[in-house]
Amino acid sequence: MDNSEVIYNRNKVGSSSLSLPTFTAPIFPIDWLTMPIFVLYNKEESKPNIPGGFQTHVRFLTDCLQYYNWVEASEIAFLNVMHPSTRVARVMVALMLGDMFLTEEINRELTNILQTYSRVEFIKKLSFAEIQGVTDFCELYIEFCSHFTSVSFGDPVYAQFILLPLVTNPPVEVKLVLWRNNTDIFRLFPIPISDITLPISGLLSPY
Repeated sequence: MDNSEVIYNRNKVGSSSLSLPTFTAPIFPIDWLTMPIFVLYNKEESKPNIPGGFQTHVRFLTDCLQYYNWVEASEIAFLNVMHPSTRVARVMVALMLGDMFLTEEINRELTNILQTYSRVEFIKKLSFAEIQGVTDFCELYIEFCSHFTSVSFGDPVYAQFILLPLVTNPPVEVKLVLWRNNTDIFRLFPIPISDITLPISGLLSPY
């Protein structure tokens, strides 16, 4: 700060260098890529029945997921600042935006993201014990499963996102959310095992 003030005042004698130090801290929050999803989530929570809002929100979310899907598929380096588990949690929030995930364009983008997340090398990096920006993943997972039961109509993409944390050996309390407290949810699962994108063997022997 002292050197910056010296440079501003053009005091060449008092400055050890005329160059400012290299700025290494991130300019944006690490989760800037998914921040629009949270903005939309808050709008849905506060004003869920805005006239014409649904189609506007669908277009907005589609654009967000298209860009996010492109970044994930391209494996761009700056995405590495967000832990893979954090990225999964952010997409889970997108699925809880009412029933927008049932629209063709959004479901298509979520399907593509699921394919990326179903790679074994990606799954091996997941850890749901602690997630950036999420106080309690177990509470998020409870809400996620409840939303599936309420509005999903057994959507196969949503169903597989429910299974995703379970193929990674998550904390016991996360497992119990599904295996003990929400066993009825399996009656809504419409997909035969042969059509599941996730490596289903992870349910028996987690990665």
